[in-house]
Amino acid sequence: MSYRKGTCLLTTICLLAALYIDEAIGFEWPEWGSCPDLAVQQDFDVVNYQGMWWEQAGYNNERIEGKSRCVHAIYSITRPGSGVVHVENRGIDERTNRWGGINGTVIEADPSKNEGKLIVSFPVGLFGNVEGNYWVLGTDYNSYTVVYNCQNVLFFWRYWIRYSPRTRNEQASSEKQITSWKSVTLIRPQ
Repeated sequence: MSYRKGTCLLTTICLLAALYIDEAIGFEWPEWGSCPDLAVQQDFDVVNYQGMWWEQAGYNNERIEGKSRCVHAIYSITRPGSGVVHVENRGIDERTNRWGGINGTVIEADPSKNEGKLIVSFPVGLFGNVEGNYWVLGTDYNSYTVVYNCQNVLFFWRYWIRYSPRTRNEQASSEKQITSWKSVTLIRPQ
């Protein structure tokens, strides 16, 4: 077999494997272009953001959380004044029916701007820490938060978004929450 045919065959096998894995675990293919720059919460107060947030709805977040239920995150400041927030993401794995999760840290992307643009970091085994943006599009600190993440990869982008109330079965009906979701519908595929 020639080098060219071997390379073509290997590329085809890799693409088919990626498609199979992608479909098997529920991922979505990336969008063409780059991440939109959405408006985030201004005058963001990380101290008031502390506590537990239950996931109620989301889009494209299975790639982060897997197939889970009872998903929640707990944010806590362990060293006041350090600018570092500890985060615990937890949920019940649908396949094993067991609790699982990961711990990480959250910092403000630019503390001088006092806005909801945050950076989250999680340890991932041999790969060290994996960082991503964590943008709070809107929150009232008591009943809801809308969070957005987007990553540019070459000429493509992928994103996830999630709505979380403070309590597990809460239905927030806030004008701010509705406004936050409006910006999401501008980027969400139809």
